[in-house]
Amino acid sequence: MVWLASLATVAFVSAFVVSSGERSGAVKYFILFGLFLSVVIAVGCNSRINVRKNGSKAAMVLPSKGLVIPYSRLAFAGSITLVVLMVSMFSLASYDLVRMSGGEASAPVVAAAVFGLIGLFVATYLVNVVTGRIALGKVVLSPDGIEHRSWGYRSRVPWEGVMHVSPIGVESPEIWVRTHSNMIETEVYSGRWGGRPPRSDGLAIQAKNLGVDPALVYHLIDFYVANAAARGELSDESALHRLRTASFA
Repeated sequence: MVWLASLATVAFVSAFVVSSGERSGAVKYFILFGLFLSVVIAVGCNSRINVRKNGSKAAMVLPSKGLVIPYSRLAFAGSITLVVLMVSMFSLASYDLVRMSGGEASAPVVAAAVFGLIGLFVATYLVNVVTGRIALGKVVLSPDGIEHRSWGYRSRVPWEGVMHVSPIGVESPEIWVRTHSNMIETEVYSGRWGGRPPRSDGLAIQAKNLGVDPALVYHLIDFYVANAAARGELSDESALHRLRTASFA
């Protein structure tokens, strides 16, 4: 994070330095780049520090569904903000190149077209968000089973279909819920931008995107996999109390 903060600082300082010179047109790019890095830092700090500090505050019980463990709202908003900044950078670059070329069929026009197309392609992420194909993720534990709504797909599996739970990965940690092949249902809403379901049979819960301490979530799921008699409490406040007190013994 330190090196990202350093780059962001350099970008903002550079914007100030060139603002009064001949290259003042570059100010907006330095500012956008600095903002881009700032959002990356904010999301990273939230997933590594704030989520673990707040523990299970974001979790809730909905009687009609069960225990709901949402993905981080800041991470979701951060992804949207990053895309908006990228679209802005490519759009501005395309506009500046067209203006620079004077409308002639030259290299700047070709580059402008390329940047414009890239901007339009990246903007399709926002279209997916507006249409609901990409949405805030969540994990729902009910007396019947587990539902995982990732950003771009949804998977469901009954408790009887779960084989075991394990934490995997270091740089991109996940809670891996291994399931029987014929007992998991998956619906894909946005495969290009919202991620794809794992090729192996199971649920891959992105730990760094959770709005609840992923260690608590892992132990909670593992507890209900091993204790079938306790699953009935997932429809009331008892499950939330268990999560918040870390009562997994």
